[in-house]
Amino acid sequence: RMVRAQKLRVDRETLRAPFYAQCYAVAPFAIMLGASEITVRLAHPWSVATGAGLMLFALLWYGFLQTAWFNQHLTCGRLKAFGHASRAMVESLIAVGLLSNLFR
Repeated sequence: RMVRAQKLRVDRETLRAPFYAQCYAVAPFAIMLGASEITVRLAHPWSVATGAGLMLFALLWYGFLQTAWFNQHLTCGRLKAFGHASRAMVESLIAVGLLSNLFR
């Protein structure tokens, strides 16, 4: 999303730096999502609410982080950065949804 917003050519070289930067942001997000799923599946009375809370926290944290990242790298306002972050999340969800159907 950032490379396209900067109107750069999308190739291996222009994607390398954003890819590695995103790896650092996604790792804690993935750990929190995994922990929230495990917590929900424990099936204790407290675990569903705790897992859902952790998932909500992970999504909000990742959204805030993405917004700050776009704000810094695209030197745009916070609202525009939030729009870029939201669009990137929707695009990635669509891509995962389409690609997951290939492996059924």
